[in-house]
Amino acid sequence: MVSTDSTMSLEHHAHGFRFNEKVLGGVTSGLEGEDWLRRACPEASHAYWVLGHLAISRRSLLRGLGKDIPQEPWEASFARGSKPVQELSVAPSVLAEDFLSSGQLLQDLLGSLDEKEASSPYVRKLPDGAQTKAEAARFYLWHESYHLGQLGILRRICGKPGLA
Repeated sequence: MVSTDSTMSLEHHAHGFRFNEKVLGGVTSGLEGEDWLRRACPEASHAYWVLGHLAISRRSLLRGLGKDIPQEPWEASFARGSKPVQELSVAPSVLAEDFLSSGQLLQDLLGSLDEKEASSPYVRKLPDGAQTKAEAARFYLWHESYHLGQLGILRRICGKPGLA
């Protein structure tokens, strides 16, 4: 594949997604039991919801890029606009593993897109105005990093040490 602006940015985004997998491991390390359901304030999401939301966000991007992956029953619990539940209906380790396995699929898919595919329209316009597949990857990487920061704060609220 010849590297052009869109394909080079996809390589950059794929690297960012891989890095975020390391961050996820750090910000969730040592969280257990009630830590997953602790909130910064009553209106805020807890770590469990954020983790599930991260997992379904990767699934959403994969689907938007054309990957056919089955819907999991737990996905609706973590969708945008859903309310955080007060029980762990699926183990956090299952959500983290899904995040990682979706990441491998995402990296493979991003690595296979050529310039024409990268510049082609994404399935919908995203909140930042992203309209192409390459721009969608950029938005989802930003979105993921934002939520990883939330997990870092929730980790500290639970009395765990910071990462840096």
